[in-house]
Amino acid sequence: MTTVTHLSSIWSAARPLDYYRRRRDQLSVAVRAWSSVWSEPALPTWLDAARDRLVAVCALEAGWDGADAKPVSDAAVETTLGVLSDVMSADSVVPFFVPTPDGGIQLEWHCAGVDLEVYVEHDGRVSAWCREGSREWEEDYYSRAKLSKELSLLTTSLC
Repeated sequence: MTTVTHLSSIWSAARPLDYYRRRRDQLSVAVRAWSSVWSEPALPTWLDAARDRLVAVCALEAGWDGADAKPVSDAAVETTLGVLSDVMSADSVVPFFVPTPDGGIQLEWHCAGVDLEVYVEHDGRVSAWCREGSREWEEDYYSRAKLSKELSLLTTSLC
């Protein structure tokens, strides 16, 4: 089981956004810092809350559901970090992190009439479901473009 004790944000133009660095007790992911001509680079507002929620989910031990639930897998953690790095913008709303009994993580956004759920399986496979009013879609694969578009509707100014 991966123990996430620290999720740091590292910005480096030389590193791609999906860069991961693993250490024995630490998992880091690079995220994009946002800046304008008038301001210093700033980390995304969702980063600290996402880190805290991920650490809480990763702290769950086997049987956390009172039955035979598995701890969150390494593959699920790494994929979750990749998804967040790929699709979140500076003003995205932080998702809820829900552990799944098979060792996966479900990311959920429910705001402004939009329901978006991303399922990260224990083996790292990703699927997603979204509903906005009468519009609904579901994908059995990782659709970065669709997720980014849906998350653009869910900004901190709306939620």
